[in-house]
Amino acid sequence: MAIMERLGVSKEYQNEIVKNYRQYINAARRAGEWLTPPPEEITEEKQNNTDA
Repeated sequence: MAIMERLGVSKEYQNEIVKNYRQYINAARRAGEWLTPPPEEITEEKQNNTDA
């Protein structure tokens, strides 16, 4: 809740999120998976950075 307050999420919307907590957590996990590149991409990126 504190994080949502810092992000500027309204109290009304925070209440909706809490009511739908399980859906919120699943959506957050999916977003995290989507935003995290596969390990092979991370390795390639590190190699490209050391070549420069």
